[in-house]
Amino acid sequence: MTNRLLPFRLLLLLVTCSALLVVSTACGSSESTVASDAGSAEGDSTGDVAPEDTDPTDVTPPTTEAPPSSIAPNNFPEVTADLVAARERWRAAAITDYVMTWSPSCFCPASTFTDTVNAGVLVDHQKSGDTFYQTTGWTMDDLFSNIELVLADDPARVEAEFDPETGAVISYWVDLDEMMADEEFGIEVVSLEPIITSQPGGPATLPDVELVEDWGCGFGFNKGSADQTLGLQIFFVGEWTDDGPDISTPVDISGEDWEAIVYVGKDLFADWCDDVLEEGELLPTIDAEYRVVAGTIVGQVDGWMATGTLTGAVVNVDGQEVALPDLDLRNDDWGFFAG
Repeated sequence: MTNRLLPFRLLLLLVTCSALLVVSTACGSSESTVASDAGSAEGDSTGDVAPEDTDPTDVTPPTTEAPPSSIAPNNFPEVTADLVAARERWRAAAITDYVMTWSPSCFCPASTFTDTVNAGVLVDHQKSGDTFYQTTGWTMDDLFSNIELVLADDPARVEAEFDPETGAVISYWVDLDEMMADEEFGIEVVSLEPIITSQPGGPATLPDVELVEDWGCGFGFNKGSADQTLGLQIFFVGEWTDDGPDISTPVDISGEDWEAIVYVGKDLFADWCDDVLEEGELLPTIDAEYRVVAGTIVGQVDGWMATGTLTGAVVNVDGQEVALPDLDLRNDDWGFFAG
């Protein structure tokens, strides 16, 4: 059965970009800015020091110091030092699951990209706005590498901001040649939302993502986030006629005739409403599930189409009650069941 649903060099296409000093507050409560002009400092930015003579019989104790930087010598030692330190903070923070929204800063149409990263690997890339170039998306490690490669290109000016706590890139901006116009480019990280997990027991809180996509099937409603890491499934489990349950008057989805559960995981609506797994198809990965303990639906049914509004929904998350926002619901396949 057919499924019913479902690095760099900043591509120097960005050399048409205009000068814009990016200021971002999205990735931390406080920020540090490092800017350096070409030729403003002398010496090797790696700060390597020749080791002293040692007795070969000595036993060297383990070290917790960061390994020496692999960044080539350049004209921006302060930016380089901040990049090395920020990358180490990011590794120590161990944020491997997150949703990152970013925008290019350039002489180009305004656009925004949202990348979902699981276990450090890019798993989803979405764009909004007009774009004149394509990208497959980036992880935070990619942004660090972008800055490192820019430094090696001997630009006229580089500016970068990093989160003082996590080390995450907040923004960077590059002027390749002061004698040229509109070749400046940069990146602003608009937001970085970790997908919080705890061990054992799965997610400690619900992911901070919105339920925006409707998935039709059966008698009920299903709502998921765009990245399919959060899903709400509401099914009618009572006795029903061919027309299904009556939702023209408010119904309590925590009652015995309904079952409502919030799922947290990955690819939650993969192979949705399909009883045949075809070669190469994904399956949902469920890390945790939480029961909805309160909530009311009221709506209407017109043939295969059902619409409704969910209000007052409350989810029991590890013993704590978490309220869901009011949601508009839609099921384009009311009464359809895989078979």
